Amino acid sequence: MWIGFSVDERNRCKAQSKDDKWLEWYPLIEMGLQRLDSITYVKKMGWPEPPRSACWMCPNHSDFEWLRLKEDGEINRAVALEQSINAQRTEKGEPELFFHRSCQPIGSIDFEDTQVDMFDTRQQTCQGGCFV
Repeated sequence: MWIGFSVDERNRCKAQSKDDKWLEWYPLIEMGLQRLDSITYVKKMGWPEPPRSACWMCPNHSDFEWLRLKEDGEINRAVALEQSINAQRTEKGEPELFFHRSCQPIGSIDFEDTQVDMFDTRQQTCQGGCFV
């Protein structure tokens, strides 16, 4: 299985075990490529710039990324998961949890009306903050 971690994400690689079903290979790390190197190569080929990879329910998404997921229809999965989690939490008397930093339900946020914030909302690298 090829995994596209670049050298900036080397810490996300896991050690291979004899019992693993798949043999994992990290070609970008083997070639010594950083994310920016990979983007440059893709553009040189005439292809569109790839978005950063991230889980569709990542709470570290910027509003720009949530908007992209909304436009692609992928946000519906995040809305359904957030609702399911909160239904279970409500039954247990626990406070709700939200995927968006505003602590509002992800389905109720108007991402069209966003402004750039000081945290570089178009950041193109996942820092692996969720430890996935």
